[in-house]
Amino acid sequence: MQDITPLILEGKKTIDSYGESGFTISKEKFNSSVVVFPDEVLLWNVESFDGLDESSFAKILSKSDDIDLLLLGVGKEFKFLDSKLVKMLNKVGISVESMDTGAACRTYNVLLSEGRKVAAALISLQ
Repeated sequence: MQDITPLILEGKKTIDSYGESGFTISKEKFNSSVVVFPDEVLLWNVESFDGLDESSFAKILSKSDDIDLLLLGVGKEFKFLDSKLVKMLNKVGISVESMDTGAACRTYNVLLSEGRKVAAALISLQ
């Protein structure tokens, strides 16, 4: 596991580490895909990038007022999100950036430390 914790305001959910065994977020371990918001972590029923569809983003869409940017950690290798899904998120005011899961974890912490309205949807590396 790589420690990637920057200085974050107390009470915010930070990604402490990630790896083959899952994620550690604010000292709590998760062994599956997750969606990380500044105030909570939700289990995400997504096993692979290929399994993403409109229903995969329901939890994220329900918090669209709290998110300007969604970092999508797509797994070990970068892949582009289907333009239909990007447009669906953009329609409610959420910009989405796809990147490998490690980069999404690191970027989330940096943007959170800057006070940005960010969330991270992270596909497990298992």
